[in-house]
Amino acid sequence: MPAGSGYIAEADLAALASNDYSDELIQRLRAFESAKHSFLIEAVRRTVLSGPGRAEADVVEAAAAVLADVQAHAPEVAARILELPHIGFWAIDCLSRMRQLPVGRPPGSSAPSRLEIARLAQFAAVAAVRAGRPFSLAVPMLDGAVALPTMGTAHVGPRGRSGWARVRLDRDAAVVTAGHAVLELPAGSAQESRHGLVSWVPSPRLTAQAEGLTLNVLLEASDPLLSFLGSPMPAARRPSQREWHTRVAAAWRILARSDGRKAGAISAGLTTLVPIPCGADGQLMSASSGWAWGAIALSMPADAFSLAEVLVHEFHHHLLSAVEDLVPLVRGDGNRLYYAPWRDDPRPLRSLFQGAYAYLGVTGFWRRLCRAGPPEQRLRAEVEFARRLRNTVEATGVLAESSALTDAGSSFIASMRERLSGWQDETVSAEAKAKASYLVGEHRTRWLRAHRRLSSSWARYPG
Repeated sequence: MPAGSGYIAEADLAALASNDYSDELIQRLRAFESAKHSFLIEAVRRTVLSGPGRAEADVVEAAAAVLADVQAHAPEVAARILELPHIGFWAIDCLSRMRQLPVGRPPGSSAPSRLEIARLAQFAAVAAVRAGRPFSLAVPMLDGAVALPTMGTAHVGPRGRSGWARVRLDRDAAVVTAGHAVLELPAGSAQESRHGLVSWVPSPRLTAQAEGLTLNVLLEASDPLLSFLGSPMPAARRPSQREWHTRVAAAWRILARSDGRKAGAISAGLTTLVPIPCGADGQLMSASSGWAWGAIALSMPADAFSLAEVLVHEFHHHLLSAVEDLVPLVRGDGNRLYYAPWRDDPRPLRSLFQGAYAYLGVTGFWRRLCRAGPPEQRLRAEVEFARRLRNTVEATGVLAESSALTDAGSSFIASMRERLSGWQDETVSAEAKAKASYLVGEHRTRWLRAHRRLSSSWARYPG
């Protein structure tokens, strides 16, 4: 990798590009994302303070002061809260609407309300409760509920009512109050409780263990911030927590047994799963965002192997997003669009780069299962390995020819292609090779038929 790559070492970039990273490297990327969120919070604070709203400024200053206290006395607790994917979406949504930036909601969206800005107080309250630091903060109550991310939801008001509540921690306990309603948070926040008209519902977590490795993630089905990743699933249609746990545990066994090093890295970076509905045709849907690092939105996969593949795929999107936060890989490519062998729509160069890296991870996943997977899945693994290998080799070849990559981007692609080149010597059965060739050709033909009217002056066709 070239010198001057920013705040990430050349050896780390090379490890990521060649699909050979450790959980220690992922921990460092995770720490960087936590620091990025600190900068975003400060950007929100300064933007609010420079505006006309005194009430909004008071809310932000109070929350920032509590966070600063936790950072001073329990920095490890503050870091864990600051890295939450909810914070990234909250901050960029507020900033884009206050400054009319070309991200987040459509241009012309109204400025965030005081209740929306005050979501910072929710994060500060969770940090202070977990650190045992005394505090008292006004927090937003939406639809009668106060959300405390990673802890749970306090229902302290009637449905349909929004306004303000207060969370405080003194020597006795952590308490949520709204008007005459008072709810003491259970110790450890892990047990559901109800007292008259008020109740506490803890945030569900999924924990899976295999081969000495543990995956521990939040299952966030209704958080309004993480809904930016995909349409929330109606409560009546959501798979139960038990169903998710069963499927995640099975997928985790597959990942841990096929490659413990990769599984350890995923456990170090993945923090949150967000259930979303399937597509209109029942298709599995998944999504991630660099603004919500560590969170993956997905519909319930048909089987554990599909879920394991989705986790690998979206995790690699997170990895490349973190790299792009540290060092630019693409300068820009005007309005040109490209064929992506895994998509039905033409994609810009940056998206092609992201997809190629995600499928580098997917190709490696199926390659490992060709060797370490169960015999009844051998044909499936070989077909998917051969198919995705051809897809990724083709896409990285297009990227390697582009003049729009930075020096770091060109080196990154070169390392990816070197790893893919080594995999091309792998043998698969004739049946798997034939099925993979059919799937590759069928997608290419279908794509060309759908986009035959595109002008070659701005689109790169498969050739």
